[in-house]
Amino acid sequence: QLLRARQDHWKIGAGMACAGALAGLAAYAYHTGRMAPLMLAVLTALRLGRDWRAWRAALPALAAAALVGLLTLLPMLRFIVEDFAGYNRRTNAVAIANSESLEQHALLPLLWHVGGDRNGRHRAPDAPMLDPLAGTLLALGAGLALARRRPGAAIPLIWMGIALIPGVFSTDAPHAMRSLGALAPACMLAGVGVDAIYRVMRHSATSRWSPIVVGGLLGASLAFNAALYFGVMPRDPAV
Repeated sequence: QLLRARQDHWKIGAGMACAGALAGLAAYAYHTGRMAPLMLAVLTALRLGRDWRAWRAALPALAAAALVGLLTLLPMLRFIVEDFAGYNRRTNAVAIANSESLEQHALLPLLWHVGGDRNGRHRAPDAPMLDPLAGTLLALGAGLALARRRPGAAIPLIWMGIALIPGVFSTDAPHAMRSLGALAPACMLAGVGVDAIYRVMRHSATSRWSPIVVGGLLGASLAFNAALYFGVMPRDPAV
């Protein structure tokens, strides 16, 4: 048992070191990737909460993540120290706070399942970022995450909120590429919505239909996206 416990600690430490490396590498990929280390820190704090025993137990793994992440970021940190203006040039160019003509962004078009990116280089212009079914399931999952008030239940919601910040505060918001970090938590929340529907049906007279309904929802969502990507977009000159 002691050997197994030690092996588990090594696995956890290696996994967290890998997470730190990936968070560091994400900062090199695209300028919104700079949010990755912040998201990892916030999600870790939310997961461990106020349980100081959990923090003490997680300290070696957290130290491994921080050390590997810092080593991964060292070349970028050196560049920031030597040329901060150059490092921040792209952000200054696309941030709404530094735009010469500030636009008033309505709230609803910034929501993925209501309005979308107008730039045809990123996606079908003005098409919602999520299809109607996925958008509805996302809204359901977000509502449940807020209502459950369980540790970890709201983590995907907060993750998505942080990841949407670069896209919302861009000069041409909503921006598909700068909101890409919100894709994973958006799918998680939509999955929470699907799971809620499945559980309700499983405990009712319609239990035998639950796999068919869930499969139908997923199939219809896939059909919406396939029609957009392979039907509408290839024929749209603006794409």
